[in-house]
Amino acid sequence: SDAPAAPTGLSYKFNCAYNADASYTITVNLGWSDRSSNEQGFYVYRNGALVATLGAGVTTYTESFVGTASQPNTYQVAAFNATGQVLGGSQTFACSD
Repeated sequence: SDAPAAPTGLSYKFNCAYNADASYTITVNLGWSDRSSNEQGFYVYRNGALVATLGAGVTTYTESFVGTASQPNTYQVAAFNATGQVLGGSQTFACSD
């Protein structure tokens, strides 16, 4: 079988809520274009770590986590099937942006 096509057009919206302990609760909404007809699903990576495994045809993901204002958060989405995974482009932001 052929490898899937990489997802394109990764976009994001984020909200940073200040917590009493000086951390932030960061909520991220990601969206991308599914360019493949043969993926088994998508992997979502934050700062190089796998944070979600999604089904075929899924093009959005939302998560919340605790971080700091200056910490950069880099997201990347990969389409995968039995052949392997193909990463799309990345997006990076911080609350202080």
